[in-house]
Amino acid sequence: MAFAYLTWMIGFVPCMFLSLTNAELAGEARLMNDIFREYNREARPCLDARKPVQVAVGFTLTRLDELTWKDEFLTWNPDHYDNLTKVNVLANSIWLPEIALDNSIGNIFDGEFTDRFRVSIHHSGEVLWEPGGTLRTTCEMSINAYPFDHQTCDIVFANWQYTKDQVNLTSNQSKINMETYTENGEWDIEYTKLIRAEWSSESHPSDVYPEIVVTIHVRRRVLYYLVNIMMPCVMMSLLVLVVFHLPPDSGEKVSLGVTVLLAFSVFQLMIAESVPTSSKSIPLIGKSARISYTSILRWYGTLPCCDALRLPTSPLLPPIGEPDDNACCAHLEHSGQSPHRIPDIQIHLSESKSQSVHSVHNERPNDDIKTQDKHYLKTCDSTRFEPGVGDHLSLRALSPEVARSAVRLIKSIAAMDRIPSGCYRDELMTIIGDTYKELRQQRKDDEMDAVFENEWKRISKIVDRFFFMITLIVMISSTIVVFCIMPYSNHD
Repeated sequence: MAFAYLTWMIGFVPCMFLSLTNAELAGEARLMNDIFREYNREARPCLDARKPVQVAVGFTLTRLDELTWKDEFLTWNPDHYDNLTKVNVLANSIWLPEIALDNSIGNIFDGEFTDRFRVSIHHSGEVLWEPGGTLRTTCEMSINAYPFDHQTCDIVFANWQYTKDQVNLTSNQSKINMETYTENGEWDIEYTKLIRAEWSSESHPSDVYPEIVVTIHVRRRVLYYLVNIMMPCVMMSLLVLVVFHLPPDSGEKVSLGVTVLLAFSVFQLMIAESVPTSSKSIPLIGKSARISYTSILRWYGTLPCCDALRLPTSPLLPPIGEPDDNACCAHLEHSGQSPHRIPDIQIHLSESKSQSVHSVHNERPNDDIKTQDKHYLKTCDSTRFEPGVGDHLSLRALSPEVARSAVRLIKSIAAMDRIPSGCYRDELMTIIGDTYKELRQQRKDDEMDAVFENEWKRISKIVDRFFFMITLIVMISSTIVVFCIMPYSNHD
């Protein structure tokens, strides 16, 4: 008995739902047959041909949100059709407003709108159509402030076939619906708006066509470009400042400058790949890289100047007074007294490396200078030039090696007094004097080269400091402009 009752319940429930479904389908089928019996989808859905069809347009970023209008041919009494108040039909089975994407880069009438989305019809004739798809439009892009740029894109929906007297487009919202919008990692939407506009052709100015303009204003997110492009550019610019502080005669100065130049060359390729292709203007990031690149070229401009200053005959150096030849060269003069008075023989030497002879007496390796040699050094050291005679150092400023050579030379000259007058004493003295003059002239040339080298270093440092200040001022001002002024001046 229980089994028979369960079987009856299982059979009764499906039959009950099946009968209800058949009744509902019967009412919907009769409704479809009645409203589409004499329906023409090519005719405007209004009983009075003099009235326009009001089409309201809504918009979201994911789809053309909704189109609503009233089809006066598609009305019915719900009581006659099992209280059926709404039906869904294929979009290509009724009249649709032919709204085209005016600034589309492809087909202005996209088949996806009519093929994949159904239309909802209310018993009062209100029609709701929610199409979707991908809209591809043309938007003019300004890259002057890239990557701190703001872009504005207009999406124009126009009524392509009917004038505003036949089909009038209106907007039921003032801005885009952002409920279904997903944030983008590169762009940030600042504001949107919908505007109704009208246009007419020059050949038929009386035919006015309505259109809906959707304006989207976006701002580029700069964090990616700030970390991966702008900050490395600033760091390489700081390396340019380091180049100016290196000594002018060091090889690291040139190698670091070449390294930074090559780094900027590779960096320019990275910037070119990320910047939108356009020849109308130079982006801000390109201007910033160009300023840093110019700083390196400015440093390279100082290299020929420094090379010219390095030459001993450079005309850029100021004239340096040369000492008197009679004072610089060694000369042997006799006072007319007894030839045994060695202190009357004046020998003056100068050495670029100043080192006191007193250190010779204190250092263990130089103990080979004998006591009588020290007597010669002290004797010659007591004979100096007066300050007005010349800028020369005494034997105290000689290095130990030169001091030993001077001792041997003085002892050789002193030994000349023991040579008889009839021998070649005068000839030997002449040979010694000529040899010393040659050595003194060579030492004089070395001193002059050292003076020119010091002048070159001094002037090179001045040139480096000058261009360092110019580069620093340009970098600070350009950084302020790039990071503070330009991002806000380009905001619409």
